[in-house]
Amino acid sequence: MDKYLNTIAYGPNVASLSQLGFYSYIKGQRLSKLLHETELTVGSINYWHAKCSELELDNLVQFCDSCDIVFLVSDETTTRKDCDHPWSTIKQLLDRHNVYYIMFSDRPSSYTSDLKHFVMPWFVKQKLLLPSEDNMQYEPKQYVFNCLLGSDKLHRTEIYNAVKDNAQIYTTYFGHAEHKHASAKHLESEHVVNHLYNQPVHRQKLNTYNNQGSFSIYPGKYHFSHIVPIGVYSQTHFDIVSETSLLHNEHFVTEKTAKPLAMGRYFVHYSSPNTVSYLEKYGFDFTDYDMSYDSIEDNSHRMSALLSWIDGVCVSDVEHIYNKSKENRLFNQYQYQQLCNKFWGGLEQFIAQAVMAKKG
Repeated sequence: MDKYLNTIAYGPNVASLSQLGFYSYIKGQRLSKLLHETELTVGSINYWHAKCSELELDNLVQFCDSCDIVFLVSDETTTRKDCDHPWSTIKQLLDRHNVYYIMFSDRPSSYTSDLKHFVMPWFVKQKLLLPSEDNMQYEPKQYVFNCLLGSDKLHRTEIYNAVKDNAQIYTTYFGHAEHKHASAKHLESEHVVNHLYNQPVHRQKLNTYNNQGSFSIYPGKYHFSHIVPIGVYSQTHFDIVSETSLLHNEHFVTEKTAKPLAMGRYFVHYSSPNTVSYLEKYGFDFTDYDMSYDSIEDNSHRMSALLSWIDGVCVSDVEHIYNKSKENRLFNQYQYQQLCNKFWGGLEQFIAQAVMAKKG
């Protein structure tokens, strides 16, 4: 029997571990280099996608007891309102076993990066398809902002209603059953419009993710949401980012924020309070972005401050914002590339060290 068959998953296989060759495949092919020659029973828990029954405490204990070492991967947030046991209870239980954590959100009261915790922003593990255009220097464009809203969420609807009539803002909301019909389309390619506009969002959530490599005009396989909107960027100066999560006890930052970071663009954002402080922990610098609204704890007040800031930028000297924020934007672009370049090697080293520590 192949030694690699001792690598077992609890819940669906985790994408980030599969990409490292963590699991056995059909007839033992593509076996993990990380676990070469180990006789340990190595388990992984797919926390985000696990069924609630699998997150029952007795079931978790039974699985952990069957393994020599376990890696828990939380592909998104640790906050799961659909299940009975809060993360704090599950974490306290798992800490009694030989469990290592791979996290893509930040909950400061629960974990920080150390020998048992590998913690990185969610956006580092999925590549963006980036154009070669330079966004550093000012040049005349048709719009001050773009506001590309995806799935229907209350905070996105509030932003949409506030900016939809502003002639300085290119606005789309294809995930909303009513507002998609009034969305701007002229800066998007026909392929993009057909994919987003024609989805039955009155019945299901807008799919901007699980559509890999479907358009021949895009090289390679990229999730639809991870393709930088070249046409929109070419005629808009700045981005209005509306993140997925507004959790106050956990930061979760996606490709929505990664795109302007990767492209060196100035942006404003609505997400969990103190997202700036969270990103600064990973080396980013927003000193010249003027994001004072970000630290406002109350969601309504933070939204009002953001919308006021957007209104102000729309009537300000856009070229001055380019010049003022240029050094920050260049630095953040570099920092984004560094984080992404180091991610897979860092994760592989984390897993290898944990396995070697158990082997003694």
